[in-house]
Amino acid sequence: MMRRTRSIVILTVVALAACACGGSAPSTASFVTRLDTLCNRGNAAYSAASTSQAQTGVVAHYLDLFHSLTPPAHLRSLYSRYLSVLGQELDALRQGHSGSVAHLAQTAARPLASQLGARACANPR
Repeated sequence: MMRRTRSIVILTVVALAACACGGSAPSTASFVTRLDTLCNRGNAAYSAASTSQAQTGVVAHYLDLFHSLTPPAHLRSLYSRYLSVLGQELDALRQGHSGSVAHLAQTAARPLASQLGARACANPR
């Protein structure tokens, strides 16, 4: 019984170490995967939205979700700039400036997403 308990404890410790639980920043690959997943879902929801008001709601919702991600330390500054540009896109969308949204996406958001390694964000479908 003692051997089984010790094995369970060891497996638990290994599992906790492997998932990097406890609030630490994720690996780059894990972060990029989460970011790409959110971009894919957000882009699909945006495309499905039938009004500009609904599209604005989608962008606001996903921007909140993006803010909940914790990037690895070496990507924090870059990710902060990316979030800032997405916030600017949301502001332009709220003001009805679709040209500004497209310009920000092409010249700022997509290049930053590419630098982050987030292919789904850099090349939305």
